[in-house]
Order: sequence, then structure tokens, then C-alpha cells
Amino acid sequence: MRRTSALVVAAVIVATPVTAYAVTRPAQGPAVSAPVTLGIESWYDLSSTCVSTGVCVSPNMFLPKGTLHVSVSAGALSTLTALQIPATAVPRGSTVTGGTLKVPLDTLSAGNGSATPELSHVEICPTTEQITANAGGTAPAPTGNCSVKALATIVGTPATELDFDLTPIAAALSTPGTNLVLTAADIGTQSDTWHVVFSSNDRTSPPTAPPSLSLTYIPGRPATAAQPGADGGIGGPLGAAPAKPTKKPPSTVPAATQPAPGPGPAVAIPPAVPPAADTANPPVTAPSVAAPPSSAAGAPAGTDAGANGADAPVVLGGHGTLAAESRRTYDYPAVFLLPFLLGIGIFGIGRHLTRPVPGPDDVEPAPAR
Repeated sequence: MRRTSALVVAAVIVATPVTAYAVTRPAQGPAVSAPVTLGIESWYDLSSTCVSTGVCVSPNMFLPKGTLHVSVSAGALSTLTALQIPATAVPRGSTVTGGTLKVPLDTLSAGNGSATPELSHVEICPTTEQITANAGGTAPAPTGNCSVKALATIVGTPATELDFDLTPIAAALSTPGTNLVLTAADIGTQSDTWHVVFSSNDRTSPPTAPPSLSLTYIPGRPATAAQPGADGGIGGPLGAAPAKPTKKPPSTVPAATQPAPGPGPAVAIPPAVPPAADTANPPVTAPSVAAPPSSAAGAPAGTDAGANGADAPVVLGGHGTLAAESRRTYDYPAVFLLPFLLGIGIFGIGRHLTRPVPGPDDVEPAPAR
């Protein structure tokens, strides 16, 4: 019996935190797949030879403007391309689960440098380094983290396109500021030579389309800021200032034409004439007393304290916003059973630990045979 009670108590202790984690994890919506417009597109020439005068010479220095390159020459990486993913491509807090990059190849333009693209082996490595505009210059190329990578699939014979499945690097793409580096994979011997060429987004009259990126992600629930509405409550538009109560304007009917009481036509009432001031004996006035500061301090002229004081909306923070925490939702209503499970566990532990230990006198003698 004791062994059974101990097992029940242990099961409750273990099940309580596990149940809490299962029922309080944030609910996730369905995955979304959306096209992404790439930002900066740069390619880097790694085969330049620079002399002491600062002049650099490269076999790739005369390639057409608006083209991007990845190539291997005599078993060494000679060019690579970096593509920037805009920070707004995926909503903040989302989890990237996959994606595709399609790269149409330019194999027909004269003098573009393309050579045996069907022998190419290109891979994509994620990088958190910034991408700056560069068209084959001597700027340092970004370094990709090729511990995780996406390999290209060559489409067509002869090759017309490189397709990449980005699922292997999806976790890295969930980090804001992650970009793509297209480089060579598994460079072989010195006889390994190939060169793939494709168009950038800013190429004039491109013979082929630029790379197209699509990402699949599960939207998250980032924290939002609640705003005071027109009535002083929460829910106004972002950045909107609380509406100020207005005072009802006084009657615009002149005193001289107000209707007289009782029946009959309106009677013109002449305006009251103030008595002439006695210059010989001016009246004695008491010293003015400063009014205590009220909640209406700083109110514009023409409004009373009641409109701008106690009845005015209360604004917290320096910018008129109320920071609101994102509310966690629950996958299951079983979360409300957690207090009962915890109570059962405490009761079982207490009962087990406070049970009296039987003494020698409590043990019944075995019946004589």
C-alpha cells in the first residue's frame, strides 16, 4: 500500500510541470509561404592580383554590369555572390520552416563569363554579416556559416536554372539580419573549372529573370503597444494622441435681443452701464492669492478645469502609449486544472509524510498453526 501511495505522489509531482508546459505553450497558426524581394545583391572577385601601386587586375574585371557570379578556376574559388534578405521579409517573432531560391542562369549573353554550368556545384550558406553594394570589387567578401547549407539542384540539360531548398538553413533564417552567401561546394582538383552567371534585379534588359526567393514561416505573436483611445481608454491608433474634451460654447444670442419673459414680442434691453469710477476715493482691493496647482495646469485658454482636470484622460509614459504585454493563449482549457493537481500532490505528500509509523505493539502476532 505504501509503495502504491509513493508511486502516485511521484507521478503527480512529475506530471504537474509537464502538464503546465503542454497547456501553456503559445498556440501557433498555420504556416505562411510568401515571396521575398531581395535587397542588396553583390558579387566579389577573389582572383584579383593587386600591385604595390594599388592597381588590381583580374580576368573577371570586364564582366557585364548587372550580372552576378559564382565560379571556380583551376580548383580555387574565384567569385561568389551575397544576397541580402530585408529585415521586413518575415514578421518579427516568426519561425522560418523552409523556403526556395530559384536562380535562372544566363548562358547565352556574349562575354558574360559563363562556362560549363552543368558541372557547377553551388551551395548557400547563411551569414549574419552585413551586405554592402559591390560589383566585383576588392571589398572583403562576407563569410558564410557553411556548417549548415543548402545545395543547388541543376535544372535542364544544358543547365538553365539552379534551385535551392532552404529547409536545411531554415533555423538560421529565423534570426533577423541573416543573409545568403552563394559559394562553391566541395571544390575538387585543379582541373575543376566552371562559372555560373545570373542577372541582378537592377540589370537593364536582362535576358533572364533575377533570383526569386520564397520563405515559409509560422507567424509569431510579438508584443504590441496599446494606445489610449478617444475616450481615454485603450485601443486608439498607434501614435494617436488622446482626444481633448471640449467645452460647450456659451450662447451666441446677444443680451440686447434675448426674448423677454412672458407672451408678447421681444423687447430690446439696453446694456447695463457701469457706474463711473470714483477717482478721488479709489476702492481698496485685497491682495491676490495664488490658486493651488490643479490637474488642469497647462490647459489651453478658454477651457475650464473640469474639462481638463478630473475628466481628462490619463496618459502614462512619455509618448502617450501604454505598454501592453502580449497575452499568451492556451491550446487547451486544461490549464485551469493545474491548481487542483497541485493541491492533490501536496495532499498526497503530506499524508504520506505524516502517517504514523507502526510500533512493535501494533503488529498483530501470526496465528498459531
